[in-house]
Amino acid sequence: MARKVYDGIHKNKERTKLKFIEAVGKIIREEGYAGLKLKKIVDTAGVDRKLLYHYFGSIDNLVETYVRQKDYYADFDRNVNELLRSVKGEYSTDLIKGVMHEHLHSFSKDVDMQQAILWHLNGGNPAINDVYEQREKIGGIFLDLAEPNFAAVDIDIKARIAIIVTGIYFMVLNKKSLICGIDLKTTEGIARIKNEISNIIEETGMRLEKQKKHIIQSS
Repeated sequence: MARKVYDGIHKNKERTKLKFIEAVGKIIREEGYAGLKLKKIVDTAGVDRKLLYHYFGSIDNLVETYVRQKDYYADFDRNVNELLRSVKGEYSTDLIKGVMHEHLHSFSKDVDMQQAILWHLNGGNPAINDVYEQREKIGGIFLDLAEPNFAAVDIDIKARIAIIVTGIYFMVLNKKSLICGIDLKTTEGIARIKNEISNIIEETGMRLEKQKKHIIQSS
């Protein structure tokens, strides 16, 4: 009997904690991290505020729990690894195009990730820094493949990719407004950006081959 009572208490505790965690996610998607106020959280969770402090200690700890249990980059990581397998772990223009296209696609669809990046830029909970570092780690995999190919030429591939990545962040986070007349809320707008990302990377590849050819001819 004692065991059953313990199990019931434990399950109730976990259900209550889950309600708080799910409430945080719902508020973030609807209002952003700025909406994470005590009354809003407990009203959304439908649980006594005393239990928030009992189980998590503070709102910051609750938010950190939410951030750490959410795998922001699961789909992106899986798709990038698939791209790496398709090129057999070797650098190619198609690899970089594929990764940048996937980044545009996943970031434009993932409201949680958009809010996480905004919160990071505004100096939010330290746990958000781990999300940022995870992104850098994933990006580093294919940049490490690409960089040796540019060692002898006058092309800074990391800087070019950085410009594309930050451009994607800025455009998606500001998609409520037109950017250079392009509406990122439309399929056509996304397609235009995707096409020009391809053009930038392909032109970089052609310049790379041209410089390599010049080096060979000059040696």
